[in-house]
Amino acid sequence: MRLKYACLIFAISSLGVFIGPRTLVAVSFSEHMQKARDFMSKGQFGSAVTECQKALRSKRHSIEAQSWLGMAYEQLGDQLFNKGETDRAIEAYQNALASVPEDPYWHEQLGIALEKKGEREAAIKECRTAAELSPLDAGLQSMYEKLIRGPQGSVDENFRKAKMAERAEKVGGEVSAPRPIHKPDPAYSERARQAKFQGTLVMWTVVDREGNVTETTIVKPLGLGLDAKALETIRTWKFQPAMRNGTPVPVRVMIEVSFRLF
Repeated sequence: MRLKYACLIFAISSLGVFIGPRTLVAVSFSEHMQKARDFMSKGQFGSAVTECQKALRSKRHSIEAQSWLGMAYEQLGDQLFNKGETDRAIEAYQNALASVPEDPYWHEQLGIALEKKGEREAAIKECRTAAELSPLDAGLQSMYEKLIRGPQGSVDENFRKAKMAERAEKVGGEVSAPRPIHKPDPAYSERARQAKFQGTLVMWTVVDREGNVTETTIVKPLGLGLDAKALETIRTWKFQPAMRNGTPVPVRVMIEVSFRLF
């Protein structure tokens, strides 16, 4: 009986499994994902990519691992782009989109990198995809319009921004801030929930004379579908309008939206 037990232990240990394959996979996956998060927090995005890839070898179809792999590649792309390594940045953005193809801001970043490299048609395609994926983001729409119009588009864009600045006041001095009177919280996206991802995004909004949100532009996206949830919800917010000398005026205000899992 003791011999049979010893043989069983040897057979299991030769496979590298000591506590049952299901338990080992769960522990290994969790460890790799924790390491990936730690590397992300330290800005070591290449190492985070490696850990996510190891996690995916344990659970091939894990939304959590796929999502974090995409975020690690996107952050790596930003890091490389800022260093002037455009070709490697493009490859990183493409790898990010292979994991999470529906993120508009990653398409935008890829488009910017392609434009810098001189691949204008490919850049236009990526920015068009970004604009289509996030129709409520005025910044993405403007980026696409600028590309398809070429150099003249830049002039048109500057003119549009100047006119917007004329229409929308800045809060301060004689201009009071608008006060929210209907402010529902955005829902969590399913991908972000499965990825156990949380954070804060930042957007500029225009609140008109009636207290409605008429324009939204995300300047610090989160990804994983949270940006779309924020845009959809913020557009439903209602404010008591900003005032200047007793008269309602449109204003531009910055809004931060935090997503937290409890």
